Amino acid sequence: MFVQQRQLNKLLQMGELTTRLSIEMLIGYIGMEYYDYLQQLKRLETLKYVMSLSKERLRITEEKIQDRIPC
Repeated sequence: MFVQQRQLNKLLQMGELTTRLSIEMLIGYIGMEYYDYLQQLKRLETLKYVMSLSKERLRITEEKIQDRIPC
């Protein structure tokens, strides 16, 4: 009977450790994904800025071309 009690206690401890490990891994994964999300937001902002610069360059180039071509 005492042997079974010890075995059950060990199984309980193993279950608790497994649960704790799973929770810690989940928290780590969530942290990594959040960091990745923030990085993607920064990349998106940068791409939007680069796109606006390209549009402005296009507009300037088109104006230069229009000024060179007589109407």
